[in-house]
Amino acid sequence: MRLFTGTYGILLLASALPLVFSGACGKDCKVNKTRYEWTDMVQGEARRALIWTPSNSCIKAPVLIYLHGRGGTAEDSEMRRKFHDLMPEAYVIYAEGTNFDNRPDGTFGWEPRFPHISTVCQKNKDIDYILKLLAHLNRYDDINFERVGVCGHSSGGFFTLTLAALLPEKFRGFACLGAYASYNAAPSLIDCTDTYVDGIDQGNASTQNQGINPNPAPTFFILGKQENTIQPNAIVYNTDCTKFSYFQNSILQICLKNESVLPDCAQANFMNTLQRQVFPAKHNNAAETQVQIYDADHSWPDVANQWVTDYFKELLYH
Repeated sequence: MRLFTGTYGILLLASALPLVFSGACGKDCKVNKTRYEWTDMVQGEARRALIWTPSNSCIKAPVLIYLHGRGGTAEDSEMRRKFHDLMPEAYVIYAEGTNFDNRPDGTFGWEPRFPHISTVCQKNKDIDYILKLLAHLNRYDDINFERVGVCGHSSGGFFTLTLAALLPEKFRGFACLGAYASYNAAPSLIDCTDTYVDGIDQGNASTQNQGINPNPAPTFFILGKQENTIQPNAIVYNTDCTKFSYFQNSILQICLKNESVLPDCAQANFMNTLQRQVFPAKHNNAAETQVQIYDADHSWPDVANQWVTDYFKELLYH
């Protein structure tokens, strides 16, 4: 493990790196950004997203897809995250979920909260939505499909971690906030009628973790120290290495999946630092895992817009 130089609230390593694209970026190549609504039918349901095209016509442009939390919309994501302004050279897509479980308040979210919701329960509507969205982007000749990233918050963060497990070959990397991993769920705990059941056996989590198959994909995992909304009556954040924590367990699971160097809670005290932590890939076919802890709750802090932008500029632009 290594730490980035910097402290909470200060731009870190990626912001100091130059942007490198395949192609010229001269003044003559500047074009006006456009914004439009994409719609299509997915498993009999009308779906949509807001798409921003890049500001330069001379590059093979990267792509960033953002997945909102429960209760969000594409317009709300656009207003709050502003990735189209922070990454003007990229295609930026604000995806939109559905009211998949028919909540009375009608709020949108993402059904594949965990990979087993798709693999075991066969609830693939949102997976098909992402694949249709990627197929739509094929219309553009200037997209570099080897440089597509996904990030999400809360419900969208869970779906991001699911995509990292099920479709890593489609994306260069992933970033999530306000979500935890449930890889290699215990079959006896899976409940296909309730997508919020995670399948983690807290008393046997270490054994479950040993069964995680390597499936590397660069991942940036962000969490708040006061996180308390995902599992109101469970330990979600804990600096005690001897007790189960959804977030400590998630970092372990993601590092195992990515074949990153594993955190050593006792020696590194990795759940206490507000500095960016990097768990390097163990070999050439593995992936790096980054972790950023911030001193707040489940909400997305303003500084996270820049954290995510810097992460994807380093990952997608080079």
